[in-house]
Amino acid sequence: MIGLKNCRCPEIKQGVNKKIFQLAFKENIESFDPVNCVDETSGIVLNLLHRNLYTTSVDGRLINDLAETQYSNYNSVFLTIRQGVYFNQAEKLELTAEDVVFCLNRLKESGRQPWVLDKIISIEVVGRYAVKFTLNGLADSIWNRQKYLFNLPQTAIYSKDNFLKKNIFTGASAFSITDYKPEKLQITSTSGSVLNYSIIPSEASQWFYYQRSKLDVYQADGVFQYLSNEKNTYQKKNRIEPIVIYGAIVADQNSMLNNRELRRALNFKMDRKNLAEKVLLDSCQSADYPVPDILGEPMPEMYSFDENGKCPVSNAQINANEVVQIYSPADRDRQLIARVIKNVLGECGIQSRIKVVDLPTLIKINNERKNGIYILKWIADYPHAENFLIPLFHSRNAGSGGNRSYYENAQLDYILDHQNIDSGNLAQIQNIIRQDAPWIFIGFSKKVYYVNKEKNIQLPVMYTGWNEDVFERAPDQPPSVN
Repeated sequence: MIGLKNCRCPEIKQGVNKKIFQLAFKENIESFDPVNCVDETSGIVLNLLHRNLYTTSVDGRLINDLAETQYSNYNSVFLTIRQGVYFNQAEKLELTAEDVVFCLNRLKESGRQPWVLDKIISIEVVGRYAVKFTLNGLADSIWNRQKYLFNLPQTAIYSKDNFLKKNIFTGASAFSITDYKPEKLQITSTSGSVLNYSIIPSEASQWFYYQRSKLDVYQADGVFQYLSNEKNTYQKKNRIEPIVIYGAIVADQNSMLNNRELRRALNFKMDRKNLAEKVLLDSCQSADYPVPDILGEPMPEMYSFDENGKCPVSNAQINANEVVQIYSPADRDRQLIARVIKNVLGECGIQSRIKVVDLPTLIKINNERKNGIYILKWIADYPHAENFLIPLFHSRNAGSGGNRSYYENAQLDYILDHQNIDSGNLAQIQNIIRQDAPWIFIGFSKKVYYVNKEKNIQLPVMYTGWNEDVFERAPDQPPSVN
């Protein structure tokens, strides 16, 4: 993490240049190589510098980018690449199928992020603007998921020739880097837009920059969202992140938490709304289901809290000799969640103890399948509902695969293995999980942004949506690609 020597910055000048944007990252970019992209900063920068086969619009829809048309036949997909796209207009360096195949095969052969292309057996050039993908199953059941993966920064398409001859990553987007230092990054578009990113690690320093330099997009965390801001200049926007927060319940045959009705009762006793809005300072959207609304649809509440109700737990369900261990990482929010869960258990006559440990230790304890409640977060690798459901609930992923509650349900496994996950069956899948209550459900991470009203900024609803349309498109214009 790179910090600034001081937090001083120049005062904003009179008048507003709508083509210059003052922005901030908490961390410096780790790598300009898409193959090595593992952090959020790198992902945002690479999305701006490169184009992909598919992309996310600012309103969260998956749309075609370089991919133009497709034809599938059994286990193969033939993709036509958009013509007239150039890496360098002056040099007439055109993007072709050779570049697409080179970049994707380089990722596949690197062994990095293997899950991105794990359903693809081979990628071949079959024409100047045509690519053939051979899949390890029927195209109709695989390609929809794969399109979302082609939206990730790891699958960015750059110039094959420039990489092999100059060892540089030349993208085909409207943006390029015009200045890069440890404390700042400047990205400029062909239309003249200038994105000035400062690297500001601490939340307090970011708020100072927001107040003094008038950051055009400011992410306000925790108490900072309640500090003064200029309402005439800035618009407050909430964004639900593809991050689910939950308490994974691990219980062997001898634990009282192995009783489904007890787990359901505890979920009824959770006041999620109060936890999200007051205890966590509105940094969470309460929910009793695992897939964020931005990847599906809001679900009707199953475990509604009644502040006047008694804990619906019978004495026969309680083991007075069992002390439930609640494992929490050291961050403030999850320790607060642990305390609320401990209070709920206490109201139901269940003894518990909070153990605060570092995350690697927590994961090690969970891998050993020790009984308890583990306060965890899951961040989606790609924006699709299956990236929450299969890792977190399929029995083959029990433990280190992501299913930290060691949940097993044969009916759910069958659906996840044999059906595409879409709006037609998403509610059914989530209700199966909710009925079994393998978690203490909490909700989804929420971020608060203040966006300068005087600048043309379309804040994307998805983290994969940071592309040129965020800064280059007027609110009433359609996306640059469709």
